[in-house]
Amino acid sequence: MNPMENLFNYITGDNILFSVVQALLILFTFLALFNDFKGRKPKTSEMPSTGKNVSNDIRGFLFVGLVIFFTAVCFSTDEIIGHRIFWLTLDAGLLSYILLFSGWSRKRIGDC
Repeated sequence: MNPMENLFNYITGDNILFSVVQALLILFTFLALFNDFKGRKPKTSEMPSTGKNVSNDIRGFLFVGLVIFFTAVCFSTDEIIGHRIFWLTLDAGLLSYILLFSGWSRKRIGDC
């Protein structure tokens, strides 16, 4: 085998890609937390926007789709066979914070 082919097969293996996907999710969550706490201001009365329902629907569909994706990743990876419940709970919790509760994502996805 070619050394570059060996490197490519190693990098695209389940153990490496699973770690990369989890690290990106955790990093994205920390960035959302940082932006939420950095931008914390006293509560003011806001005018309700007419597109609020559409952005909630988009965030809900995105949440369901990403939970399905992370569930498929967790069940297709053999490296985490004793810890699937832990990873599924962690992923669902982080995704729910990012997409449903984070003010940062509410502003970003609401602007679409």
